[in-house]
Amino acid sequence: MEFRTEGRFVEPDRSLDSVPFDELHKRLDITIMSGHRADLAAFGSTDIGFLSLLSKIKVHSGYEDQCTAKYYGDMYDIVANLEGEVDRIVEAGIFMGGSSVILAGCAERIDAELVMIDIDERYLQFGFQRLIRSFPDAASRVKLYLGDLPVYVRDVLIPEQSQSRLVVHHDAGHAFQDLIRDLGALSFVKDRLLGVMVQDTHLRGPPKGMRFVDLALLGVFGTDMQFIGMGSVYTEEEHPELLVPNPYAGGYFLPGKLEGMYVPMSHNSFEYPHSQLTIDQFFW
Repeated sequence: MEFRTEGRFVEPDRSLDSVPFDELHKRLDITIMSGHRADLAAFGSTDIGFLSLLSKIKVHSGYEDQCTAKYYGDMYDIVANLEGEVDRIVEAGIFMGGSSVILAGCAERIDAELVMIDIDERYLQFGFQRLIRSFPDAASRVKLYLGDLPVYVRDVLIPEQSQSRLVVHHDAGHAFQDLIRDLGALSFVKDRLLGVMVQDTHLRGPPKGMRFVDLALLGVFGTDMQFIGMGSVYTEEEHPELLVPNPYAGGYFLPGKLEGMYVPMSHNSFEYPHSQLTIDQFFW
């Protein structure tokens, strides 16, 4: 298991502003694998706020998405409904910015800041570029953090002693032990945490990858965890190709299972870690 012991804020590389977006992934040496792009227009939402957000999105190629259109729609609904409560959106795991652009639009609407966290600066820069091409005014409310979620909790959230309220989106490491560490670290700021959105709760793969996102959630929040379902559910009839190991890392999705979950802290509590454990024990 590898993780970061240090982290830091990095500045957006504004020299990338002039790079045509279709060429940006090559400039940053990011490989497009499946090429999946969420068809937001075909999602069929009737929410005026979400439709307004979609109308502002200018980038439609040169990337791939990690989530479905329904997941992005559900993400919007959850964050928009926190207007007046949440001050900061924390996004852990950026890749090519599919969630970032939706969260940036949300941040503008509800007047919140967005902190993007990744262990690879290429993804931070790509995600930032993707969101500012559609929401240029959001740049001033976005911060980029090079590191992982436990480092951010230890070095930023705990020391700042702020009363700002947080909602977290997690699409970072999908291994069971990574999720236990990431989600467990949030217990040290539980008084500020409104909820956690977690993607790929239907994901499985070879045993080496230990992809058990849903089980990690139960490990942290308990087997009686209360949640709101997010995203799409795949069936043998409609998407048989997604239910078998893919050629990239052998990942596949479980039929009939939710793509993601939102865990509201108003209805849940941390069953892990024990109150006598410290944040320093999340680093070894």
